[in-house]
Amino acid sequence: MSKKDFLKKLKGKLKALPSFERDRTIAYYDELIEDRKEAGATEEAAVYAMGDIDNIAAEILSDAKERGVLLEKSSGAGRTVLAVLLGIILICALIVLGALIIRKYACSGSPKIEWSEVNEEYSLGSKERIEINMENCDLFIKPSKDGDFHLTYYTNDDLVEFRVNETAECLSIEQRDVSEVYGIFFGCVPDRMKRTTILLVPEGFDGSIVSETAAGKTDIQGIERVSTLELSTTTGGMSVQDVKAVNASFTVTTGGLVIHSSSFENSLAANGTTGSIRLYDTDANDITAQSTTGAIMLEEVDAGTVDVSLTTGGIDIKAVSADRLKAHSTTGGIKLNMVNSNDIDISATTGSIKGQLPGPMSDYTIESSTSTGGNNLPQTQISGSRKLTVRTTTGSIKITFGSDE
Repeated sequence: MSKKDFLKKLKGKLKALPSFERDRTIAYYDELIEDRKEAGATEEAAVYAMGDIDNIAAEILSDAKERGVLLEKSSGAGRTVLAVLLGIILICALIVLGALIIRKYACSGSPKIEWSEVNEEYSLGSKERIEINMENCDLFIKPSKDGDFHLTYYTNDDLVEFRVNETAECLSIEQRDVSEVYGIFFGCVPDRMKRTTILLVPEGFDGSIVSETAAGKTDIQGIERVSTLELSTTTGGMSVQDVKAVNASFTVTTGGLVIHSSSFENSLAANGTTGSIRLYDTDANDITAQSTTGAIMLEEVDAGTVDVSLTTGGIDIKAVSADRLKAHSTTGGIKLNMVNSNDIDISATTGSIKGQLPGPMSDYTIESSTSTGGNNLPQTQISGSRKLTVRTTTGSIKITFGSDE
């Protein structure tokens, strides 16, 4: 059987998977077959080595169920449920359309919703903690040009509520939606900027900043000297740039996380659920990066220890220097490019491991294994002072070595 026919049949048997899961799986098996061809197998032999298509599809669907992936049903009952859902969606669409028409005439004949811009100033004093809790708002945290905190936000009594509490030790900021329905159906939709909160932090603040946002992006730039950063957002991306802290934890549920040009004296934790995580030009004593679905990319990272884990997606590690590097992907490949470490432990359950490491192979004491796929490394080599462990269950291993330049 040709690769094209194999992939076509497999894709047909995975119709129950969401499209992004199905496409990722097909791409993975395409890569597996190509890896075997690179190792010298014919296309037919490489396809044959994949095994029975029915068994492969059954295992993939079973694994998807265990991971909580919602599978589409093709039975009559499933079609009935789909028809009901489509009916509900149609009714909701008609309601929304009617509301939009009402809003159009209401807005054309009445003044727009008035938003008030609020600018407040708070002294640094002996404050040790900033607490932020937002329900539906973009958040920007930047340095202050003087020695005070500056807070800018927009409010409307019918739509949102802000509460700011100040004590000698803490500044607390809370935002809640009062009536989202009013704003959507009967008010004129506000400018996106009216959903933005800006906090300027003075250079002398060396306490902790804790922020939790339900919906909205978080952007923190140029903040230095803080002891702890603990930022999270449920729906929205997060960007961290030119930041210095002792310890930091950044968590994004749905959206991407980017950390660059930053330094953390002790620990940095980057956590994601659905979306990519990217760290570059960043250093810390201990770095952990973990995600469920997406991609993790590390570039120009310097750390004592680096621990990367991903359930579904690829890991790309480039120009990373660490005393110890550990990376694991359950479903997806791992790529290395000039990783400088004395202890490298790379593993993948379903995926290939490729890349280049500095220095000659003789610099490394190697342990490697793969159940299905080619392997250009010796299974055991006791040689250099550097330790290299590479394992994959289903996938190939192809590691080359170069100079330290």
